[in-house]
Amino acid sequence: MNKTITIILLFAFSLTANSFTSKERQGKLKTIFELQDSHKGNDKRLIAFLRDKDAFTRARAVEAYGSLQDTTVVKQIFPLLNDKNEEVRTSTAFALGQTISQMSEAGRILNEKIFFEKKLFTTKRMIEEYGKFCTKDGLEKLCSEFQNDSSKTEALLMAIARAGYRNINSSVSTMFALGQIYSSNTKVIQAASYALMRIGATQEVKDALNKITSLAEDKNVYARMNCATLLGKISDAQTILPTLVTLAENDSDWRVRVNGIKSLGKLDIALYQGILFSLIPQLSDSNEHVSLAVLDAIGTIAAGDSLHEEMRKETWNNLITIVENKNGKYSLRQQGSASVVFAKLFGAKVSGYVKPKAKIAETLNAKYIEAQSYIATDDVFQILLDYASSEDALFARTAIDGFQTYFKKAKQNVEQRNQAYEKLIGLLSSSNDIAVLTSVATALEDSLYPHATTVQPLIDCFNKQKYPEGIEVMQQIISTLGSLKSEKATSFLEQQLQHKDRTISNAAANALKELTGKDFSAKITSSTKPTYTDYDWKFLFALKETTRVELVTNKGNIELELYRDKAPFTVMNFLKLAKKNFYNNTFFHRVVSNFVIQGGDPRGDGWGGPSYAIRSEFSTLKYDENGIVGMGS
Repeated sequence: MNKTITIILLFAFSLTANSFTSKERQGKLKTIFELQDSHKGNDKRLIAFLRDKDAFTRARAVEAYGSLQDTTVVKQIFPLLNDKNEEVRTSTAFALGQTISQMSEAGRILNEKIFFEKKLFTTKRMIEEYGKFCTKDGLEKLCSEFQNDSSKTEALLMAIARAGYRNINSSVSTMFALGQIYSSNTKVIQAASYALMRIGATQEVKDALNKITSLAEDKNVYARMNCATLLGKISDAQTILPTLVTLAENDSDWRVRVNGIKSLGKLDIALYQGILFSLIPQLSDSNEHVSLAVLDAIGTIAAGDSLHEEMRKETWNNLITIVENKNGKYSLRQQGSASVVFAKLFGAKVSGYVKPKAKIAETLNAKYIEAQSYIATDDVFQILLDYASSEDALFARTAIDGFQTYFKKAKQNVEQRNQAYEKLIGLLSSSNDIAVLTSVATALEDSLYPHATTVQPLIDCFNKQKYPEGIEVMQQIISTLGSLKSEKATSFLEQQLQHKDRTISNAAANALKELTGKDFSAKITSSTKPTYTDYDWKFLFALKETTRVELVTNKGNIELELYRDKAPFTVMNFLKLAKKNFYNNTFFHRVVSNFVIQGGDPRGDGWGGPSYAIRSEFSTLKYDENGIVGMGS
C-alpha cells in the first residue's frame, strides 16, 4: 500500500518560553553537541556540564551520554539520580539504562549492586530502565523491593518486560506479572500483559493459562493484542486454540485479529489443519492488514502436499483468485504476497501463473521474481541469474536473495552454484547501487559459496565505496568478512578499528571477535570526527520548542509535533529538507502491521536519502502509544 506524501510546514508554536534564547545557554549547548558528535564522552567539559547550575543544561548533557553510551563515565552520571530537577532525574535514568546495558556481565553485576546499596531507584523511570541490564537475581531483588508498592507497579512490570526481552526472567517476576492480570487499573493490566508476552512460554505461564486466556476478553485492546502474541508462543495448541481462533476471527479490533492470525501461523498446521478453515475466509477481509497476515500464516506451511486433499483444493482456489485478481479487488501487495505463498505451497505447478512480465507494476514483478526461487526448477534458475544483473535495483536484490532459497529447494547442481557465485562476485565490482551491493555481501556469507576466494573482492568493494553514502555496504562487508572466518581478512579488519566512523570500527571489532575469538574493543578509536555536521546555530536556536507540521497523503492528512529539545538536529534536518520539497511525492515504502510504517525516501525502497547520514539522537521519549514518530537510525 504505497501512499504519496507531501509535507507542508504549517506553522510553529511554543508550548513554553524558548529555552534556547539565553546566549550563555546557547554557548553551552554548542559545546555539548560538538562533543557528542565527536564521541568525546570523557571530555572534562562535558562531564562538568553534569554539575552545571542550569537544570536544562544538566539534562541536555546527561541525555548526550544516553546517546554516547560511554561506559567510562557511569560513575559521574550516578549523582544526578538525586538531582532536584525531575527532568534531569528522568534523563539520568535513561542514560544509565542505555549505558550500563553495554557493559560486560561483570560490569552490569557491579552496578546492579550499587543501585541497591545506595538506594538509587529515585524515579519510576529508573526502575524500568533497570530491566535493560539486570541479572536474574537482580530482577528478583527488584520485585522483592517494590512488589508491595502500588505506585511502582507499572514501572516494575515494564522492568520485567525489559528483562524478558533479554530472556531474563524468574519465577518471582513471572508470578508478580500474573498477579496483576485482574487489576482494576487498565494501565497495569496492559503492562502485565506486555511483560508476560515478553517473558514467553515459561512453565509458570503455561500453568496459568486460565489467567492468560482471560486477557482475550479485556477491554484494553493492547492487552488483547499481547494475549494473542503470547498464546502463539505456547505450544499447547489443544488448550489455547479456541481462544486464539476467537481472537483471530471475531475480535472487534483488526490489530488483535492480525496478532491472532500471526500466532495461528506459528502452530503446526500439519497437525491442526482445521486452522486453515479459520484462516482462509479472512483472505477476503476488507482490512488489507488482516488478509496479508493470513497470507503470511498460510505461507508457513511446509508444502502443499502435506495438506489433506480437500484443504489443498480450498487453499489453491483461494490463492489463485488473488493471484489472478481478475476483478481488480485486491491490492498489489495482496496479489504479490499471494503469488509468493502460492509458489511456496505448490512449487512448479504454479509456474505459469507467477512468471515475471514486461510492463507490469514493479512491486508485483519483484514478487513474481521471488516466487521463482520457490518454484526451483532448472528453467527458473536462469530467470534469477538474469534478473540479478537488472538495472532495476529491486529486481536485482530480489533475485540475489532468491539464490539461497533456490539452492535449498532445488537438486544439488554444482554448475549452477558456480554460476551464481560468479554473478555475485562480478556484481561487487560492476554495481554501484548500495542496496544491491549490500544484498550481494549478505548472500556471500552463505556456506553455499567458497569463502577463501571471496575475501579480496569484498575488500576491493569496501575500498571503492564513497563515505558516508556507502556506509551500509561497508558495514555488511565487514560483517560478512567476520562470518567467513578467513585469516586473510584479519589485517584489513584491524585497520578498520581506527575508522573515523564509530559504527565501522565497532563492526570491525565484532567481526574480529567472531573470526579470532578475541576482544578487540579496547583498540577501537577513542573519538571520531562527525561525518556530517550542520551546525546552523542561527536556524537551530530560532526554532520553537515544538514545531507542528502536516503530512498530506492520498489516504488523509497527519499532523505531527516535533520536539526540538529531544532531537534538535534531527528536527532541524527534517524541517530543512521539507522546505526544499525533499519529501514531496515520496511513499510509505514499508508497512508492517502492528509495528511500523516508514516513508519519505525519494528512491522509494528505503535505500535512498539526501546523500549524507545524520547523528542518532536518543531521548527519554518512548514508543509507548500510537502515533509516535522517529527517524530511522
